[in-house]
Order: sequence, then C-alpha cells, then structure tokens
Amino acid sequence: MASGKDLIGNWLINGNGSPGTMTIFAAADNGPVELEVSFDDVNRKDLWTGTWSPGAREIVLNRQLPGDVTQTYTGHLGDNHPPELIFGGAFTQSDVGALEFGWFAVYRGIKID
Repeated sequence: MASGKDLIGNWLINGNGSPGTMTIFAAADNGPVELEVSFDDVNRKDLWTGTWSPGAREIVLNRQLPGDVTQTYTGHLGDNHPPELIFGGAFTQSDVGALEFGWFAVYRGIKID
C-alpha cells in the first residue's frame, strides 16, 4: 500500500484535456497534502489544498478559482507497477452543477525543483 511519502515528487497532470504539472511536497497518511499545480494554458497560480487516504487509495484536491469558484478533484491511485504511479478520477466545478470532468496524473519522480 502506498503511503503519503510515496506521492512526493513531480507529476504530469491532465484536467479535462488541459496538460500541466503537479508537485507534491508533502502528503500525510489520512491527512493534508501540500502541493502546487500549474496548467500550461492558464497564466495564474491558483490555491490548491488536498488530503490523502491510503486505505481508500484516494486523493482529494481542492482548487480555488477566481470569482469564488472551486473545483474538487477526486482521484484513485494505481500502483500496480511501482514506481509507475498514476491517479485517475473526476473533478467537479462549483458553478456548473453536478457535471463531472475527467483528470489523471502520472508520477515522474522525486526531483523537486
């Protein structure tokens, strides 16, 4: 079972077709995740917070957008071929109702810039 420390490092992320990078600096088991995410097609830094649940193999990330809009990303860890970790899941956005969008992230290593 992957622990929070296994998640630390750089990830390639894709949210609804928008590619970017995600860096996880710290992840506590059953606790907070410290991270930064940037998408290639967005020229701003949004506030991200998260939690990691190793028993459920689930990460929940919250993104604060301008205009008091939030996105909630829920992903499940695939770690069948370590160290090739992958998250896959869906996210919702507070201003579009129950509509869900796909996202995934692929682990690229522990080097943190």
